Amino acid sequence: MVGTPYTICRQVHLDVVDAKAKTDGVSLNIYTIGVRPKLSIDPDSVVISKGRIRGCFRAQKQNGFVSFSWDEPNPFGTENVKFETKYPYSEFSLIGPKGRVIGGDVGAVLAGMHGTDISDNPNPLLDIEVLYVGQSYGEAGERSALTRLRSHETLQDIYANIHERMPEKDVWLIPWIFNEAQYQTISFGGLAEGGDGPEDMEHVEKVQANPVSYRQKINFTEAAMIRYFQPPYNTTFKNQFPNHEHKSYSECYAVDLNLVAVELQTWFVATRLYSEKIQPGLYHVASFPLHSAEERANMFDFSNTGAGVRNGPIF
Repeated sequence: MVGTPYTICRQVHLDVVDAKAKTDGVSLNIYTIGVRPKLSIDPDSVVISKGRIRGCFRAQKQNGFVSFSWDEPNPFGTENVKFETKYPYSEFSLIGPKGRVIGGDVGAVLAGMHGTDISDNPNPLLDIEVLYVGQSYGEAGERSALTRLRSHETLQDIYANIHERMPEKDVWLIPWIFNEAQYQTISFGGLAEGGDGPEDMEHVEKVQANPVSYRQKINFTEAAMIRYFQPPYNTTFKNQFPNHEHKSYSECYAVDLNLVAVELQTWFVATRLYSEKIQPGLYHVASFPLHSAEERANMFDFSNTGAGVRNGPIF
């Protein structure tokens, strides 16, 4: 499964994001909760000229701030622009003479300034530390992550703990869109070499005729992300994934898949993900064999470590 953020938002914006997701017709069943430094704009720093708009963004560091300049072409082409912001100055608006408005959340504006090609120059202030991975599915996939996050007990615990222990941090929510990878991970005939014999072709046909359900794909995707990031607010799957006794992704074993893999791509939102166990990265791969090395030779032995997996940030 390949995941990209639908958006990065605060809890206060969930209604707006939910309405847009319904309009777009997307399924948002998996989410992450994380933190990054509080970002704001210095309201006294903004200078608007006909050609440029300048100011200072700030990142809170314990009891102080780290400031960095903001300097962009003036899209209105006039000095007749109204600047508006309210405490805590995490959002702002620039209102042109014809009512045109630009601006928004400081983090989003800062990410937009970086564009999508940031692999060589990432901004650590935009990095998000993953604290929790969860899902919301319902009986038929009708319940989205956004619905659950409106009244999420763990999210409220995180808010309370961050407010008390790390007041310089902001809590951010990432609802994910997941799609199938362009390849299928199939075990060809156990330990047999090759993979083009009659038994192997029968196995391929079996997998194609009995695809893993979307519900179980969501289940193993959540579990793989938890095992990979080891978030502090998760307990299940941190040390016990994969396990053939888990019923929530039993279909993967039933059709004899070789491994499950999740790719997370966040470069287009200029945000690296990390945790206490995983270094910051824009592209993460988490792959886990469903069988031991003694049971099955791994199809994708990227690392040649014997485990046959490639886990970690690629860049």
